Amino acid sequence: MTPAEPPPSRGQDSAVSPSLGSGNAARRTQEMEGGGTPRPESKSDLLAFGFTEFHRLSRQGERPEIHEWCDLFPTCRSSLRRMLEVQSHLGSQLDELVKGSWDESIDWPRAGEQREGFTIVRELARGAFARVYLATEPATGDRLVVLKCSQVGDAEARTMGRLSHPGIVPILSARRDEFADLTLVCMPYLGSATLEDVLDRVRTASAGSRPRKAVLILDAIRACAQPEDPSTPRADARLQQGSYTDGVLLLAVQLVETLAFLHTNGVCHRDLKPSNVLLDPSGKPLLLDFNLSDSEREAAAPVGGTLRYMAPEQLHAFLDKHPNTLDERADFYALAVMVYELLAGESPYGDLPSDALAAEQARILLERRAAGFRSFRQIAPDLERPVAAILDRCLALEVAERPGSAAELAAELSRQFTPARRLRRWLAARRRWVLATLGLLVVAFVVLASVWAVMPPYSQREYDRGRIAYRAGDFNAAEMHFDRALRAEPNDARFRFARGCARFQQSKYLSPEQVKFDPILEDLTSTEPGPADPRTLAVHAYVQIRNQKSPLAIRLYNRIEKSGNRSVMVLNNRAYAYMSISQWEKARSDLDRAVQLDPHCQAARYNRGLVAMNMRITRKIPAIPRQALQDLEQALQLGPRSSALYRDAAVLYALAAEDDPQQGQFERALSYLRQAIATGEAPAKFDQFPSLRDALKRPEFVVLLSSSLPQASPQPDLHLIDPVQMPD
Repeated sequence: MTPAEPPPSRGQDSAVSPSLGSGNAARRTQEMEGGGTPRPESKSDLLAFGFTEFHRLSRQGERPEIHEWCDLFPTCRSSLRRMLEVQSHLGSQLDELVKGSWDESIDWPRAGEQREGFTIVRELARGAFARVYLATEPATGDRLVVLKCSQVGDAEARTMGRLSHPGIVPILSARRDEFADLTLVCMPYLGSATLEDVLDRVRTASAGSRPRKAVLILDAIRACAQPEDPSTPRADARLQQGSYTDGVLLLAVQLVETLAFLHTNGVCHRDLKPSNVLLDPSGKPLLLDFNLSDSEREAAAPVGGTLRYMAPEQLHAFLDKHPNTLDERADFYALAVMVYELLAGESPYGDLPSDALAAEQARILLERRAAGFRSFRQIAPDLERPVAAILDRCLALEVAERPGSAAELAAELSRQFTPARRLRRWLAARRRWVLATLGLLVVAFVVLASVWAVMPPYSQREYDRGRIAYRAGDFNAAEMHFDRALRAEPNDARFRFARGCARFQQSKYLSPEQVKFDPILEDLTSTEPGPADPRTLAVHAYVQIRNQKSPLAIRLYNRIEKSGNRSVMVLNNRAYAYMSISQWEKARSDLDRAVQLDPHCQAARYNRGLVAMNMRITRKIPAIPRQALQDLEQALQLGPRSSALYRDAAVLYALAAEDDPQQGQFERALSYLRQAIATGEAPAKFDQFPSLRDALKRPEFVVLLSSSLPQASPQPDLHLIDPVQMPD
């Protein structure tokens, strides 16, 4: 997998003839198009076109130079170059490891085929070992999904299936095509643009100068738009109106916050590069392709990556060809290389010779890195000095000199957007106008700029660090920072409420006996005299449910409703209290109203499916309604997913199969049963359902249960909606 993105079809180069100049290469493409072979318009087809024609010319003894040839395809220059270099230098080396995506002896899916419950629409892309397809899933209403098909197993799905974060492309399921010997990893379809598309546009636009406006990023995404793309949410104002440097730093901060979540959960990506960063239509970056990720729950990941994004220690491991124990700071190095390329339009260490083998390219890179690079302030003078300094540290040769954590890196990068620093950049860009207009007020301006440039007080810095840890899911660290801020400013209600939110989130992973609710209530609820406000009542009601005092919780929610608050949170949580005392009809009534208010509420969907399941078990309804199956499918799609959710989906489909064996529901039950066990659910919990108990005796489950099953990690309760939220 080094470098990534191999060609779409396998070929063998003939002996290399004298290279063609760019004029001859251009003339060849003009002759070809004049002969009735027009250049395709879509990027995926254009990549295949450029690759095929390159090797056609090579076989005719007119092999072009790779860099000159790729310059003829500016919209996909980077991707085409990597494809040609991989096939030329690593084709046989990759074949020794595993069959690549260009191997046509593999029974790859084709458009219109049915594979493991999916209908293939078309091919989207190809990587080193995988092909990626757009598909529909008939069992879930023909929803659009992305299928990644490869022969490298399901380690990526096992690593990422248990994690849920807005900055990660989620894994919906993983299935096995035994006949084709392929693993099919299912993900939602979120768009087709990547950071590689932005980089290609930057290199085209920056022939004369650096881009000035961040809207270039959105323009690159729009150029890749497909009819199936999801609806476009509103983009961040900094991408619509900000400078290009601010736009790049915004993407970097969002990626670092995602890395903070991954590192907190023991996962290092190890193959960060532009093509592994998906950009949704609003410009939000999402990480994908975790085939080389290193997880504490998995065996050591293979040595690999993409050469120009590899950290020095990664290059040494590649040359030595032995497994390595890289830590998260290798991800910081790759991220800094991507930021450098986006800002400068070129690699910090220049292009590599296309006629050198991968091992020689790695040695060249190590030599160039030892010689240093132009600093970030040199290539982007509008970067704030602390931001440029920490980006320079990310490219340090020694691991110990790089930032110690993603939280530290995110905090420093975010300083690009502090109001004082943004104002200072704005004034610097308009210096003459400011001097001409505000000449008499220059003294006042200097005073104001000096005050705003002062570092925030200790309490505010601790509060900001706590917010970063909170967004990364590290609630224990968040509580520590919020507590420090509160000790510095005991009367600041923001700090007290934030600490209560962090304590509240930690309590969701513990049993009621392990939680001290009084300190949480003290932080979150109002201490003013008089009638309790709805938020205070909601927090108390939530605690009563956790303490298994559902009748008291119901009375509190009724008081909230009488005050005019009929939110989704009130309806869902009261319904769950009704469920705990078997008042199914009242629970269903509340949940119907909750889903009507918010069809995308996971808790309401999940609970409504469970109400139907329990009413079927107690014979209050004759059969499982189709709506209940749709509710559980929607809950799984919305995420997060837990072993308990997979278990309940398996039970619901098993009951539906008992009602109507002809609908193929039992196969769905088996699929969710497999995922429930794989994510840590104990098989003994299925004993009350004969059909599932018998299924565990099947050979595939006997093998699964005899292997080392993962220990279930602490998981939050997905049935209740938080009564409080951290402010943005």
